[in-house]
Amino acid sequence: KAQIILTLPEEWKIHWEELIQEHDFRIPHRIVSGGERRYDSIKNALGHCYGDYIMVHDGVRPLVNHETLKACIIEVKFKDAVIPIIPINESIRRMEDRTTKAVNREDYVIVQTPQCFKRDVLLNAYDQPYHDGITDDATLVEESGVPIHCVQGNPENIKITTRADLSYAEQLLK
Repeated sequence: KAQIILTLPEEWKIHWEELIQEHDFRIPHRIVSGGERRYDSIKNALGHCYGDYIMVHDGVRPLVNHETLKACIIEVKFKDAVIPIIPINESIRRMEDRTTKAVNREDYVIVQTPQCFKRDVLLNAYDQPYHDGITDDATLVEESGVPIHCVQGNPENIKITTRADLSYAEQLLK
């Protein structure tokens, strides 16, 4: 049986309750207090997780599709850690002092969520202390010695962090 655990800052909890009422949201879920950083929020939520697998998804990626979710769920049954990725279409460059150097974009991918793990793998990874290089759960799991496997993500699964991202997401939903 799946669980939905939502981490929220204390000041957002009342707003969340208002949204539940406004949209008649009836899907069972649990609210857990968020932490100072993403790392702390996930660590808080892990104490409430049961089951063999954990999927960590960012609320700022509301456009993940069913195919991406299904691919993650299928693959994590065979691998310890699975993330969705998409290729980079633009040319990219690496900063070097005050100039740049061209790099091969085929050597890089964009990482998305949900990031999916066998439960024990993720719990073990979160025994490591936080440092600034931890940008997602896959990084932490990889640092614990577990290889990360990839599935195809979906291009619409954008991370909404700016007004332009929000405008683009609104267009995708139309």
